[in-house]
Amino acid sequence: MRRQVVGDDYVDRALATTNDFTKPMQDLVTEYC
Repeated sequence: MRRQVVGDDYVDRALATTNDFTKPMQDLVTEYC
């Protein structure tokens, strides 16, 4: 759903800038929000 709302480019950029601390939250938001 997140990709439908904000678009693939935004999600791809957000995931590309994750680190070990922020990756689990980004994965959760991408999958369920």
